[in-house]
Amino acid sequence: MLKYKKVSKNFGPIKALTDISFAVAPGEFVFITGPSGAGKTTLLRLLIRQIRPSEGEIYFDGLEVHNLKNHQIPYLRRDIGSVFQDYRLLTDRTIFENALIALAVKGTPKLERNPRVEQVLSLVGLSERAHLFPSQLSGGELQRAALARALVVNPKLVFADEPTGNLDPKTAEGIMELLQKINEEGKTVIITTHSHDLVKAMKKREIVIEQGRLTSDSDPKDLDSKEDNNKEEEDQKEE
Repeated sequence: MLKYKKVSKNFGPIKALTDISFAVAPGEFVFITGPSGAGKTTLLRLLIRQIRPSEGEIYFDGLEVHNLKNHQIPYLRRDIGSVFQDYRLLTDRTIFENALIALAVKGTPKLERNPRVEQVLSLVGLSERAHLFPSQLSGGELQRAALARALVVNPKLVFADEPTGNLDPKTAEGIMELLQKINEEGKTVIITTHSHDLVKAMKKREIVIEQGRLTSDSDPKDLDSKEDNNKEEEDQKEE
């Protein structure tokens, strides 16, 4: 579904990413971790073509993202639900209207828009807050609102950039449970974070980025399988 192939990105003399390669299969749940400034957000900006790679190739659902023409970019973004750290909600529109606009941009028939927004706001637990403005919501509610706007267009992939970074532990846990539920319903989910505790708790695949380079890519399931195999070998030796 998604593939970064030897991707590098420079901002003048600054090397944000260097020779990054990894692939994500449909339906996966993947964490991209690393300290602030490691290049995690740059990966998302490259995927939705806010910026172009300095070198390398990016593929998403059969598209050559790095080669897309400007008029093709909106079609790419319809299949990627992006959730940024700063939420990027329209402050002069209600939460309902923020989600509604996403459907209008996509070209969803008018009769389908309101029911779809109501469905997604119910999913994220914001039905009773639908007609409030962003300034009237808490940090956790804003994160849910941003997630609702991303989900309303029924994307193939949800990419959340530090979705729990400014939240208290209990609220962060609720957001992660929601993302887990979305993944279980078939969406591919990618989350950037610098919280190692969060990754350990979720036990999902982890790609580590440090100083713009990919330093490890591991899946707890593979590690568990390896431990089980080692245990079986030890048991056989004892017998």
